[in-house]
Amino acid sequence: RVKAGISRAIRLFGGKMRKLHLAVGVSAVVTFLITGQFMRPHTPPMAAMSDAVRLMFRSRHLYILAGGLVNLVLGVYLQRQGGGAE
Repeated sequence: RVKAGISRAIRLFGGKMRKLHLAVGVSAVVTFLITGQFMRPHTPPMAAMSDAVRLMFRSRHLYILAGGLVNLVLGVYLQRQGGGAE
């Protein structure tokens, strides 16, 4: 029953969700690059901050990248084509 609901959702929203995942993934990776450029000239310098604060900045920065990469992977998934060997 759950499997039928999932396959129905894929049929209804498959193409739209793929484009949405691609758009969100690309924008998140671009955001990652931009935030990295903002962190470079940060005042006070990142090296002068305490370890906890520096770790917070870097971890949030990496979370942006991780979320973007997950969305990109979901957006570029390979679709199964019919007619193959069974």
